[in-house]
Amino acid sequence: MKHLVLGLLMVCSGVVFAQSETDTTQAGKGPAHPPTIVVKAPLGQKIELGKYSLVFKKVVDSRCPADVTCVWAGNVKATIDTFMDGRFLETKEITLGARSGLNDIFSKGDFHVKAHSVTPYPKTASGKIAQEDYILNLVLPLSDNNQ
Repeated sequence: MKHLVLGLLMVCSGVVFAQSETDTTQAGKGPAHPPTIVVKAPLGQKIELGKYSLVFKKVVDSRCPADVTCVWAGNVKATIDTFMDGRFLETKEITLGARSGLNDIFSKGDFHVKAHSVTPYPKTASGKIAQEDYILNLVLPLSDNNQ
C-alpha cells in the first residue's frame, strides 16, 4: 500500500510540473502574426476584395483519396484569374500538395492573398468530384486597406 501511494504521488507531481514547464516556456516566444481571415471561393464565382477580385477558374485534382493508402499523396492544381477595378491583371496556376504551405496568389503592397487548400478532399466512396463542387480556401490579412 505504501508503494502504491508513493508511486501515485510521483506520477501526479510529474504531471503537474510537466504542465507548468511547457506552458511558461512557450509564452511570448517568436514574432506576433497579424490576424487573418479565410474566404471560400467556389469554382467559377468572382470574389470581391476591395478594388481587387479573383475568380477560381479551373481545378485538376490528383490527390490520393483520404480512405486509401497511396505511395504518393498527390496534389491539386488551381487556376485563378486576378482583376483590379474590373480589369484583368493575370492568370496564376498554383499547386497545393500534402507538404505545401500557403501559396501566394496575389500581392500588392501590404495586401496579400494566399491559397490555403481546396475542398472537398477526394474519397473513394464519393466517386469523382464535380468541378462545380470545388472550393478554394483563401487566406487574407485582416485589414481594411485593400490598396
